[in-house]
Formats: sequence, C-alpha cells, structure tokens
Amino acid sequence: MPQSTSNGPSSVLRTYAEFLAAARAFRKLAPEGHPSPAESAALVQERLVLVLSRLLDLAAGRRARAPEPADARIAAVLDRLRTDLSGAPRLAELADEAGMSREHLIRTFTRATGAPPYAWHLSARLAEGRRRLRRGEPVADVAHGLGFADQAHFHRHFTAAYAITPGRYRRLSQINI
Repeated sequence: MPQSTSNGPSSVLRTYAEFLAAARAFRKLAPEGHPSPAESAALVQERLVLVLSRLLDLAAGRRARAPEPADARIAAVLDRLRTDLSGAPRLAELADEAGMSREHLIRTFTRATGAPPYAWHLSARLAEGRRRLRRGEPVADVAHGLGFADQAHFHRHFTAAYAITPGRYRRLSQINI
C-alpha cells in the first residue's frame, strides 16, 4: 500500500491496523521460532520493520519544524540547503554567501543545527530519497535526481543511514499489509 501524504487521524489508524496485523502474524509463529504455513518469519519481520518505519514517518511529520537559528546568515544557508537537494553545494560557496569563513560557518552551523552543513544536507537528501522511494520511483531516478554520483553512491549512503538497501525499502513500501 503506497504511503499517503496525510498525517491525519485516518493515517494513524491505518498504521495502527497494519501494526496489529503484523503482530498477529508474528504470534502465528510456533514457539520454537518456526513459521506457520501462512507466514514466513522473514515476511513477518519485514512487515514489522515497514510498520515501524511508517510510524516513525508519522511521528516525524507531527514534529514541529525546528526553530530558525537566531543568526540570519545561518537561516539563509539552511534555506539554500532545503531548497536545493539536487546535489551537495560547495562549502566555499555557502561561506561566501553567508559572509563568513568556512571554519566559522561550520562551527556556527553545527552549533545551530547539531550537524555540519554537509551532514545536514546529506541527511535531508536521504530523507527525500526515502519519500520518493515510497512513492515507487526507481532507485536510479531517485539517485540521479538527488545529485548522487551514481546509484552505488546513493545505495551506500542510504544503507548506512537506514540499515536497508534502497531497492528493498522501495519493495517493502509497496507491500500491502
């Protein structure tokens, strides 16, 4: 079932129902850990991972956006990073636009956001990649659209961040629980 963009009550209830279905499937497993004929252990595990991923996505959607930094220069850098997810900008360009040295930008940005500019931007690109994969876009198109050098580059970063390959995540997101 494709992920809906709504984070309203119906989305929460649907996710709760999916969680209950996955839990029922998990209970069907024999005490020794052998799967029942109806469900294999791998499918149950995948369902639970998918449901928990959806719950995390719902929780993330309900969080208020982090307050803008007090420094207008850092707020401008954040706006630039948010609006252009097609590739990693050069640190020197960001520093020039902010009117500060690269080192000062890194320190100030990290203090304001908790991550240096490159790490923050990579995280935002991967989160957008996850959204696109849930919509069913091909992995290669997502990698290209987000400015990764190639599919393997996207694969490596996605797997390191989410402990699942992009292709598997895309397939699991399309499963009708």
